[in-house]
Amino acid sequence: MPYTLVRAVVVMLVVALTTAMDYPDPLPDFAHPHAPHYPWYQPVNASTTRPVLIIRGGFTDQPWPAAKDDAWLGRRYFGPGYPSVRDYFVRSSGGRVDLTRARERSGVHDDGVVSVDYGLTAAQWDALDDKQKMRHGVNTADPLVDYSVFDRNGDRLLGQDEVVIVVLQSVPFDTGAAIGGYGASRAVFPGPALDGMNLDWRVNVWAQSAVNQLTLDHEMMHTAFGVDRDFHQYPITGFDLMGGTASEHEWYVELNSWHKTHLGWARPTVVTRDGYYSVPEWDTSDTAFLLYDPARGLDDYLLVENRRRRAGGYDADVWDDGLVVWRVDESQYYNDARDAYPITLQGPCPDYSCTYAAWDAADPHTPQREMTGPWRDGTPSNVAVRMVYEAGPETTAYFDVPGPGAAVDCFDASTDSRRREVRVYAGQTTAIGLPVQNTSEQAGAIGLSLAGVPGPGWSWSGRTLDLDAKATTSGRLLVTVPADAAPGAYRLSPQATWLADPRHTSRCEVVVHVAAPPQASWGYASTRALQYQAPIGEQVALDPNWQWGTWKRGPDPGRGATMVRTATGRYTVTLPGLGATPGIAHAGAGVSWGYTDAAWCQLDAVTVIDGDKVLYVICFDGAGTAKDLPFAVWASGPSTGARPQLQARYENSGGLASAVPLVNRDTFNSASGPVSVYRTGDGRYEVTAEGAAYDGGGYARVTALDDVPARCRATGVEDTGTAVRIGVECLDRDFRPTSTPWLLSYTEGTGAHHDAGVPAAYASTSGDPAAPVVDTGRSWSSNGEVPTVVRTAPGVYDINYQAIGNPYIYPADLVDVSAVGAQARSCRPLSWNSYGHPGKLRVIVHCYDAARRLADAHFALAYLRAPART
Repeated sequence: MPYTLVRAVVVMLVVALTTAMDYPDPLPDFAHPHAPHYPWYQPVNASTTRPVLIIRGGFTDQPWPAAKDDAWLGRRYFGPGYPSVRDYFVRSSGGRVDLTRARERSGVHDDGVVSVDYGLTAAQWDALDDKQKMRHGVNTADPLVDYSVFDRNGDRLLGQDEVVIVVLQSVPFDTGAAIGGYGASRAVFPGPALDGMNLDWRVNVWAQSAVNQLTLDHEMMHTAFGVDRDFHQYPITGFDLMGGTASEHEWYVELNSWHKTHLGWARPTVVTRDGYYSVPEWDTSDTAFLLYDPARGLDDYLLVENRRRRAGGYDADVWDDGLVVWRVDESQYYNDARDAYPITLQGPCPDYSCTYAAWDAADPHTPQREMTGPWRDGTPSNVAVRMVYEAGPETTAYFDVPGPGAAVDCFDASTDSRRREVRVYAGQTTAIGLPVQNTSEQAGAIGLSLAGVPGPGWSWSGRTLDLDAKATTSGRLLVTVPADAAPGAYRLSPQATWLADPRHTSRCEVVVHVAAPPQASWGYASTRALQYQAPIGEQVALDPNWQWGTWKRGPDPGRGATMVRTATGRYTVTLPGLGATPGIAHAGAGVSWGYTDAAWCQLDAVTVIDGDKVLYVICFDGAGTAKDLPFAVWASGPSTGARPQLQARYENSGGLASAVPLVNRDTFNSASGPVSVYRTGDGRYEVTAEGAAYDGGGYARVTALDDVPARCRATGVEDTGTAVRIGVECLDRDFRPTSTPWLLSYTEGTGAHHDAGVPAAYASTSGDPAAPVVDTGRSWSSNGEVPTVVRTAPGVYDINYQAIGNPYIYPADLVDVSAVGAQARSCRPLSWNSYGHPGKLRVIVHCYDAARRLADAHFALAYLRAPART
């Protein structure tokens, strides 16, 4: 589909920026094994299996809790399934590393657990410093352990990759069920060689007997995998194992992508092109995304993960669901200053300081969707995470890195799908408004289009938007649904394209809910006797014999149309139930024997209140002064049927002389093509409804929708072969063209209400207005009857049908009349009679010129009546 230009675009200005920023090939390895932060903290050390030796001991006055025996510790450390320390690292490393039971001679040999009595009181133990405690632990266990069996490389130094030693101590509050206390990683005080092995200054895990398992995992990262720094003080707690872990309950959280990248357990996807990226949950995929600016270097970057609480996994207790954005500055790894964190959680709040929440645009507590903050030193980052979507097993965000980019955003927190949703009848055109952003570093043209359609008959039109760098605007797609589209939800993919290089695109998803047009919904009413002169503010039930509507088929058929006169010539009319569906309404002069002025009525507004359609009617005398007058109203909605139907509401009374697509709730085209209005001059319009189903032989009715006096009418109807084109003219009180909003109805081969099951008719005159004939090409009746028309005086016409009328007197009917053709005239029904001789219908029409005198004119009339009795 071609784009519609919003404003001129000078494409040559943006040709220079046609490819993404130059990223190196191959891309950098952000694990930087050539310069690890710590010798053990690198992939080569994190892919080897190592034994774990657990030394547990009590004191002479404080024994080890009996319930936490060797078997219990074995399960806690070496259990083959969730949760255990071994399982945590097998899963986290993707099977690259395993923790096995160390060889020993305590209890059940080689189960990895050595039980000892430290031979000290708790107070004596506490008097030791941490290094001395570690030395005392390994010395006490020496008779039960041959430390030399762990020396794989024969250097008589027990390295961290050769054996992990855990020294556990009892605590007074642990009776066997307690959880709490602390753990740490501590070096061994220099001492004698054990089994010929030097254990001086190697790092052991130390922990209290009640410590939770997550703390043991945390300390394992220090001892086995070389995380030299402790990150308790950094704002990562709750989203990473290396944050704070000690607590009085068991809980679990995964390692983040920063640590796994350095250990070689995950390799983040380096983003080199702007666009939407699908981010699966971190716990099961080890998928993260890295955003950096090559011009900045490799120390500063963002890491993005999708964190999600999942029972049975090690993110079971991550603090929040959603995207987690880490800002990294590798150069600060050894900086202890609290304002120089090497890694910081960028949370969804204005300054990104909220480190307790993940990015989830569907969460009302975290609605922020863009992370555009600077690097740690305050320098603009030139990378951003934008348009974050809702949390889930797989979530979506737009990553913005240096280079061209165009984004369209379909997120809508108010819908169940969290996507922009529109509801439309088959045959309607709908407008889908979406934010569009130029994510490039310079101005350029962005095309908004639709990437494919659900099937044949669907059509769309898009726009080209000229945007400054990083600017956002509102874009609009027009989508026309074919009349034969099956009801259901259709997923469409709007697409934004950087037009200087169309390889740079992004897509999102909207949902179009298509419904079949409903059964006919319509009704009519008119004032009888002197109802139009009712006291102001008094509600009047319009004569039930002179109204009918499809509300009579509903649950409350006893309801009827009511009226309130609100001021001179102003009325509020309520048509029950007709507000449940969109549609068009009309107002005109009613039966007025004895009042022969060029009076007319129009609509000021149409609203829906509690499912009823409420019409605000204004009536004017021939001079355009508001006057209490009898009137008639009718309304109808879109409906199914074999014959074409067009309804249009136009509200842009002024504007440029260009085609304006009509996209609103009340505009409907059963031929499933767009409806547009071309303003040819003041008060003059061409309405085009695309669709080959039209033949141009129907009935068109136009009513002004304004409180300023205006008579609107159809000047002509034309079949173009692929569309129907209807001319519209609106005249002010002096018959001068005036621009005004209006409502239009058009049907062919069925009544003006588009209800094929109800007798109805329409007719139009042609030839010489002084001796008119019925234009059979633009007339129709449900019984095939052609009426007669006789001019009885200048501007006065007598139209007669012999059998179309109701065979019963009541409920009575309604006649609608409008001038047609190029000549500036207004016409109205003076009266109609279908009750004198049931079955017959006689209509007296008066037409007027600009001087308010009776004058010959062409006119069209529509006849609406109640269904036949059964």
